[in-house]
Amino acid sequence: MTDNNDNSPPSHSPEEGASSENVLQASSPQSPDQLLRDDGQTSRQALAIKIALIAGILLAFGFGYWKLPPLSEFNENCDGDISSCAPDAKDTLSDDPSQRQSMPDFILTDANGDTKKFSSYKNKVVILSFWASWCTPCLVELPVFSTLKKKYETQGFEVITVNVDEGDEGKAFSQDFWTKSQFNFPKYFDTTKELAQQFDVEMLPSNFVFDRQGRMVFSSFGSNDWLSDQSIESLEALLNENEDSN
Repeated sequence: MTDNNDNSPPSHSPEEGASSENVLQASSPQSPDQLLRDDGQTSRQALAIKIALIAGILLAFGFGYWKLPPLSEFNENCDGDISSCAPDAKDTLSDDPSQRQSMPDFILTDANGDTKKFSSYKNKVVILSFWASWCTPCLVELPVFSTLKKKYETQGFEVITVNVDEGDEGKAFSQDFWTKSQFNFPKYFDTTKELAQQFDVEMLPSNFVFDRQGRMVFSSFGSNDWLSDQSIESLEALLNENEDSN
């Protein structure tokens, strides 16, 4: 008598087995090596995007690299107003001291609120630099000014920095930055930007160079190579001018 109940497991064809194996392989997780390769590729792509964004921001905000202009033609009269004395970035004043106009005096204020007249720096060649704690080119430039001060201090060279950060942020940052960097020049503050407006400062850093008589010689807007041959030549020419030049 034949038993019709067959309890043996169902058989599968070779094709069905291969199909099931493929499904298992397709649904299995990636190996650790593959995951690491994928993560590395993603990280490189993210880094490339960040670099492109940073480059775009620097270009958008005018991270210039201005060369100091040679001393050439006289620009314009001051007429008792600082802002009318400040030349554009490409404008220069005369290399003839007798043709330069004297600047109206102005007040500098330190972190304690003490004031000092700019005229007290007479008989020195001065770079007046407007900067801020968030200005990267400014932070790169300040150590260069320290180098110049060390080199030319005995010849009557001075750097005056004016921070334009709002509130006390600039004061706190400057105190820490000056201490760590051991800068050898004074720092003043213009939280209301009143002095910056008098000089028509529209970008940072903005630098103004004065001769020993307190007369503006030239200005520089944006990052500048202060250690270039042309910059050094211009500064040394001012330092070599007779102090009583008219």
